[in-house]
Amino acid sequence: MRNLIAIVILAGIGSTAVGAETRNVAIVVYPGVELLDFAGPGEVFSAAGNGAFRVFTVAATHDPIVSQGFVRITPEYAIGDSPKPDILVIPGGHAAALYDDAKMMAWLKARVAGAELTMSVCTGALVLARAGLLDGLRATTHYGSIEKLRSFPRITVVPEARFVDNGRIVTTQGVSAGIDGALHVVERLLGAEAAWSDARYMMYRWEPTLPPATKESLRPYVEQDWPKVVAVYQKKLDADPKDGDAAFRLGVAQTELKEHARAVVTLERAVALGVRNPDALDELGDSHAALGHYKEAARAYEREVPLRFSEAQPRVALSAAKAWALDGNKDAAIALLQKWAPKLGHRDGLREQPEFAGLRGDARFEALAGK
Repeated sequence: MRNLIAIVILAGIGSTAVGAETRNVAIVVYPGVELLDFAGPGEVFSAAGNGAFRVFTVAATHDPIVSQGFVRITPEYAIGDSPKPDILVIPGGHAAALYDDAKMMAWLKARVAGAELTMSVCTGALVLARAGLLDGLRATTHYGSIEKLRSFPRITVVPEARFVDNGRIVTTQGVSAGIDGALHVVERLLGAEAAWSDARYMMYRWEPTLPPATKESLRPYVEQDWPKVVAVYQKKLDADPKDGDAAFRLGVAQTELKEHARAVVTLERAVALGVRNPDALDELGDSHAALGHYKEAARAYEREVPLRFSEAQPRVALSAAKAWALDGNKDAAIALLQKWAPKLGHRDGLREQPEFAGLRGDARFEALAGK
């Protein structure tokens, strides 16, 4: 199962830790919020990193709010029950609805202080400015609000910048600039490839900040031009047999080209060379399964589980359970389902999975499937 948006853990290309907890991304919504200001970053974070982010909306209350006069949004959380955000997104629009609300401003100040990163879009910068959170920093906003931002003397306004990164606080220009800012955050946290793959999925013209040679060798992989990936990374591996990254990418391409016997050898080599990218084990499992090596596939998927972000782990465990079921090992399959099925969310669909045909009628499986 080729993951559309991969997580890369390689120097210069990626920097996220394997097996990390999924980050909470809270997007603040309010009456008059600009639609693309929150929807753009929401798309970026929800699509990136294969479980790296859990995205949700939060507002002053649970009451529906209207964006731009025609989109009705029911917030998932109110400020009284919202999970603690790791990343906080403050979109623009009728920002006075936020900065004129004392309870919202108190909540925002507290959450910014505790968050790993806060990003404003458009006039969301005015909310941060009024809270004193941009004092001493550089910042930008929508061109129509530059003068308002300049009224705060302790902020250095950078109107020409698409986004400004101060470390824990990122501000962006208006509307579509929130997409660029969010992709920059993904690049910072997950690496260039994850962000580039994210942008490609969105069909958004964006490329990472990489040295030209590195970017051009990575391009066919991001664009999923598998024959070219084979050509590029086979040459790299021939030049350096200990290049784990080359072995990993070559093995992925071989899997996608259905050269499964070769892929198994190449991906086992990548893992032996120390590659800890979970996609290596995912593709290894897929190739073993395609060859009918279900026991080996199950073991590959099981090794993959702890390397995934917590949000993606149940999906991988389900793949392992399917492989064990196809191998005829009912006990192993059911043990995995007992552990992970409660986190899958759609247990009533287990019985319809063809891989689990051999488990039907087993009382343990029927209990899990909700019969």
